[in-house]
Amino acid sequence: AVTTFDKNIVVTAGAGTGKTTLLVDRIIYLLVREPDPLKITEIVALTFTNKAANEMK
Repeated sequence: AVTTFDKNIVVTAGAGTGKTTLLVDRIIYLLVREPDPLKITEIVALTFTNKAANEMK
């Protein structure tokens, strides 16, 4: 899921299974991928819990 960009994906999993980690890993990949990395100003990440927000920081 981290490196899949040619289609939409849905991650459905229970609490504590790594959904936020997957999101952060995907964002990092977008920032460092070659040959066309994104700029940090081109990414928006939203969450609905304080716990996930802290993990994303």
